[in-house]
Amino acid sequence: MEKKRSIGELSNDTKLLYMRLKATTEGEIISYEDLAQTIGGRRIQAGDKQAYGNLQSAIRKCLHQDSIVFEAIPNIGIKRLGDASIVNSSQSLYDKIHRVTSKIRKKLACVRDFNAMTNEQKIAHHTAMSLSGMLSEATKARNIVKFEKNMADKLRLLSITETIKLQLTFYQDKETENDGNGTSLPEKNKI
Repeated sequence: MEKKRSIGELSNDTKLLYMRLKATTEGEIISYEDLAQTIGGRRIQAGDKQAYGNLQSAIRKCLHQDSIVFEAIPNIGIKRLGDASIVNSSQSLYDKIHRVTSKIRKKLACVRDFNAMTNEQKIAHHTAMSLSGMLSEATKARNIVKFEKNMADKLRLLSITETIKLQLTFYQDKETENDGNGTSLPEKNKI
């Protein structure tokens, strides 16, 4: 029986998985069967939550300690990503953020008696709706394309302030669009 570990101390299985993952090369796929053999045959996919947790801990350690990134390949295993693959994988994360923030907004829209809530609850509601709306809008595919076009001439990492300012220009451009006759859109459409 394994002795009790203190928080932050890795289990033997996590250490074994970490060593196996660290030894991979870019583009290499490690099957779930291979990973199971690394930890004595415990099936990572077959509902063994502890084995799955060990793998997740090993993957996190590779990311945080060694800057090695892995991606799951459903029903096959995990793949070590190279630089280009890491960048390309960001689109799936944008899609996930967009789905989650849309779901948050749908749930928040189900509040039936807004006036019955305390001021703190109303503030929390408006904060969640506003932030999730901003993130949902920012992660739409067409807005990411606009952002990338604007980044083409910069070729540097932007500060958070610069990023927000650039994102706001997309909406300011919408506000100053005209109706086709050279007339500005109504003032009420402005933020």
